[in-house]
Amino acid sequence: MPSTWQKPPADGYHQLLLKAIPSEVIGMYLAIQSVIPVKNRSAVLMWLMLGLCTVVTPVFLWMRGVKSDPANPATAKVGVVVTQYVISTIAFPVWLMSIPGSAWWTIDGFEAWHGGLAITVYALMFAPGIAFLATRVAD
Repeated sequence: MPSTWQKPPADGYHQLLLKAIPSEVIGMYLAIQSVIPVKNRSAVLMWLMLGLCTVVTPVFLWMRGVKSDPANPATAKVGVVVTQYVISTIAFPVWLMSIPGSAWWTIDGFEAWHGGLAITVYALMFAPGIAFLATRVAD
């Protein structure tokens, strides 16, 4: 009996965003967060953690091998690679908006729905917009 491919379940916004972020950055953030006791986490420390992980995101993408390859037509254009760097780098702080205890939660009045809205807008509009513009500029 021939097997048929089934369409995988559609990812939610949180899963799509998480896939864009290098797992090393997420692991680094969670490791730092687990070492510092909750009662000792100041707002400044939380923002430093967010900033550090955001800054190293492109480094981990580069180390993972996300580079322009002239032999591969899909990545031959620099704009395609730069787009991935930009989308992934911005995705990390947006993803953290949905994580309780992150730096975003130190802002007075920040609520869970703010993070959910930010993820939705980013995954549906902003990231595809960056990709669209980058492919138009690269052509």
